[in-house]
Amino acid sequence: LVSPAAPALAARIGLSRAVLAGLVVLAAGIALRAAGTWGLYAGTVLLSAGIAVGNVLVPAAARAVYGNRAAPVLGATTATMGFSASLGAGLAQPLATTGSAVAGLTLWVAPVLVAVAALALLARRRRPASGPPAARLPVVAVLRDRVALAVTVFFGLQSLAFYVMLTWLADVLEDDAGTTAVTAGGLVAAAAAFGAPCALVVPPLAARQRSQVVWVVGATLLSTVGILGLLVAPTTAPAVWAVLWGLGTGTAFPLALTLVLLRTRDAAQTGRLSAAAQSVGYLLAAAGALAVGLLHDAT
Repeated sequence: LVSPAAPALAARIGLSRAVLAGLVVLAAGIALRAAGTWGLYAGTVLLSAGIAVGNVLVPAAARAVYGNRAAPVLGATTATMGFSASLGAGLAQPLATTGSAVAGLTLWVAPVLVAVAALALLARRRRPASGPPAARLPVVAVLRDRVALAVTVFFGLQSLAFYVMLTWLADVLEDDAGTTAVTAGGLVAAAAAFGAPCALVVPPLAARQRSQVVWVVGATLLSTVGILGLLVAPTTAPAVWAVLWGLGTGTAFPLALTLVLLRTRDAAQTGRLSAAAQSVGYLLAAAGALAVGLLHDAT
């Protein structure tokens, strides 16, 4: 819901300062979660808004700073997103056990403050220039272009597939494939871990080619075979099906961000397409896991 506002913020105060503002909001949200129950909820909403601004504007920032060399930078950025997310998930329980759950949540304000300092230095070096008049077009205007619409649909469907599987894969492995809870959790973690190396490799390789059709088809086929394997023959090779899904989704997400980069002409246009794709994508993803659960209960 916040994503469409990010390009307008960047057009008003400059790209670096807009990313910096998102980081400051993120830090404030993390700190607020230490203030009891109301702070937990309010802080989570606030930090989610900061994350949305950062997610949308990172591809545009890569384009603005690195130009034609942006694809490898975006790949490295996407890889660190996957690595840090798994790090946060893995350390959550140990931190809560050794201290408290609130302290474990609040601790993550430290790396965000480091990022705030780094972005503040970058924002001082780069003047907040307003974009051309086209940069102030509403995000929905992007979707009148067929290519932009195709990129948005791909981003949305890969987000939907990823979050649905992330939510339900462990249950499927336990109930249908007959694995233990520990094995199921390990397979989900291993499958999701493919995102980091794929993110390093896929963007620079895909950016070198004039068409990314082969990459889109390949990522889709890998995920489809993995999901079909779980549906048709879950007990035959559950690890293989999980790995195939992991490779497919690990390729699809950095590829989707790369398409946003390659199908736009400047940083302002990149920001608008990124906002459109992520708004649609994460709304689909948020509804998808719930919809699959309702479908399971109904059928």
